[in-house]
Amino acid sequence: RAIRCPVLNIWGTEGILHRRPGLADLVREAGRLIPDYEQVEIAGDHHLHLEPRAAGQIATLIQTFLRQRQLQ
Repeated sequence: RAIRCPVLNIWGTEGILHRRPGLADLVREAGRLIPDYEQVEIAGDHHLHLEPRAAGQIATLIQTFLRQRQLQ
């Protein structure tokens, strides 16, 4: 509830969000409690940030998120 900065949460479609039911509840709660919270899912597992094929997509998501909030 105290988080006031914009939050972008990027999840892999094959990652822990879908393997741990309790985590999905926490993510929904974060979306409710954090005023500027965005969640995105892209193809990959929990370590998708280490996969070369996902790097460009992640970079684009982050750049768009920052640009939309005039933080870039």
